[in-house]
Amino acid sequence: MGNRRMGLGRMEALLEAVDRDLNLENTTLTNCTITTDQSASLNAATNSIGNKKFMNFGASLAATNAGTVTYGANDILVEIGTLDVVANTYANSAAPTKILIEKVVLIVQAKSHDTHVGTIVASATSGTATNAAVSSGTEIVGASAAAIDTIISAAPSVTEIDINLDAANGSVHVFAPNITLPIATKHLYLVTTTAIDEDDFQVGRYSIHVEYTLL
Repeated sequence: MGNRRMGLGRMEALLEAVDRDLNLENTTLTNCTITTDQSASLNAATNSIGNKKFMNFGASLAATNAGTVTYGANDILVEIGTLDVVANTYANSAAPTKILIEKVVLIVQAKSHDTHVGTIVASATSGTATNAAVSSGTEIVGASAAAIDTIISAAPSVTEIDINLDAANGSVHVFAPNITLPIATKHLYLVTTTAIDEDDFQVGRYSIHVEYTLL
């Protein structure tokens, strides 16, 4: 009996340690409920709560070639990345067909060169090269973005501005566009509004955070 009690005590201690230090790296949990009274950290570049998504991107202008060919207004600087559109179906078995872009935040890590403003444009086409136009693009951040005011569910009374890509390092551009896109329009591009003709613009570096929901 004594050995049995000692074994149960060790088992309880082990379970307590597992409860305290459980590491589920690369583990998929299906059809389960997780309850915690501690803070939860989701540290991936893409995180989801149901069909609500949070994605982080980094954008570099290192591959721009303005010293060779002049960039005109609405030419691509760099492809930012692709929004995750893996979705849960609704209770009626219908799958989401739209992307609601709720918030976009850009921080200038290293400013561009000289006067330089730009926009973020979404497209159904991936892989379009720098110094080309976005294929069938929809502007989601910038002066031409057709934003929606959540208070009135209509166009707002103010107009968004283009992103100052040459703002001081650490400057933040915040925009809540509430623009709805077809689910295939998931590829994001950083686009110049300013014509540029020097390789000096290659110094630009930016961090971009996107919050969106699949509808």
